[in-house]
Amino acid sequence: MKGNRVYADNAATTRPFPEAILAAKAALEDYYNPSAIYENAGRARRILSSSRALIAELVGAEEDEIFFTSGGSESNNLALFGAAAALPPEKRHIVAGEIEHSSILEPLKRLEKEGFRVTLLKPDARGGYDPEEILRALPEDTGIFTLMTAQNEVGTVEPVEEIGPALRERGIFFHTDAVQSVGHLETGVKKSGVSSLSASAHKFGGIKGAGFLFLRRGTPFLPPFSGGGQEKGLRPGTENVPGIAAMAAALSRAEKTRESEEKRLWEYQKRLDKAILSLPGARKTGEGERRLPGLLSYYFEGIDSEALVHALDLFGVDAAAGAACRGGKREENPVLRALGLSGGGALRLSLGWDTGEEDIRLLEEKIPRAVRLLRET
Repeated sequence: MKGNRVYADNAATTRPFPEAILAAKAALEDYYNPSAIYENAGRARRILSSSRALIAELVGAEEDEIFFTSGGSESNNLALFGAAAALPPEKRHIVAGEIEHSSILEPLKRLEKEGFRVTLLKPDARGGYDPEEILRALPEDTGIFTLMTAQNEVGTVEPVEEIGPALRERGIFFHTDAVQSVGHLETGVKKSGVSSLSASAHKFGGIKGAGFLFLRRGTPFLPPFSGGGQEKGLRPGTENVPGIAAMAAALSRAEKTRESEEKRLWEYQKRLDKAILSLPGARKTGEGERRLPGLLSYYFEGIDSEALVHALDLFGVDAAAGAACRGGKREENPVLRALGLSGGGALRLSLGWDTGEEDIRLLEEKIPRAVRLLRET
């Protein structure tokens, strides 16, 4: 809770952990360019090196498989364009989930214009996919398959670990956008079999402007950027040392508290479900046990999403209708459309490490109040 307001939009960004802020401040003191060769610059290089080693350990990767970026969107673009450029002519077919983040779907549109064949797989009614159906849907010419680890609007956890080893055996580059799941679900890149994985620091208690791409060693890849030799030439440009230091500190804290946080957030979720699903015309989207802890998604018949978010704003609640990346555009929610829902509005509540009992009590009170107000007007 901030002041007298409730913050329930952690899927858009989280409040930084105190440890992350301290790490960023310390790195700002060592302001040197890590690519410089004089002695003082070595201090900045050591921050990069120790941060890379810690992140690699936490996600089960090797140090040389972690590449620093500005965040999830850049990591997704980097993975797709780099992998596509390395595909042989007979493997220029890319398959993806239909409800991926825009930083996946927009690059795929561009690749389609460049001659790649793109197929989008429709999810089931809860926003999920059956592993066997995915494997059957990938023809011999598939070169890339990309699927979120956890859907960012309805919270469904997808079967990444179930399909990863099989895709690796078939020689398919498998990318997963794990922006919503890293720091919130167990992340083991070797066990999952993915070729690449993207993450963004500000989604798990870090600060904005830092992220990483896991790229499995030996994977065919042609970097789409040119410039300096930073990050082994895969992502040129001076690294954001304070942001990276904060990211490593945040992921360390998130992993230490992940299991206890998951239990706490599930209890809060049960309470909110009880309060909201008792309202006429309310239903839950992304139902099931395989979902992100703390991300709740609801659908209200006959209510406009934007009107609901504005009403909650007036009542002191910061929430969302869906992904913040859509920037408030007045358009039909593509995720709801894919799930077969229309004529109503969505509400996404995403809880975080600083969500407390008073926040939940106010949400239990104010959300039904806002819905009733809109139904009466």
